[in-house]
Amino acid sequence: MIKQEEAFKERCKARGLDEAQTEQALVFIGEFEDAYASAGVDMESITAEEMKKYVGDLLKQGKNEEGRLLALARYSCS
Repeated sequence: MIKQEEAFKERCKARGLDEAQTEQALVFIGEFEDAYASAGVDMESITAEEMKKYVGDLLKQGKNEEGRLLALARYSCS
């Protein structure tokens, strides 16, 4: 379970996302958290430079789809 999962689900619902879209967003957030867990970094403590690196890595991997980036943006507002 991701931090603030229920609040995030509510935010997704308020934005009109259906259950499948919300679940996919949770997968994207879980991948983000997994990528930084070993460094002790989470959305609450990530620096702008670390986030730029993460997004840059997504670009290199071809994982810069709109849904993923929107999920990160929504989650960062939790």
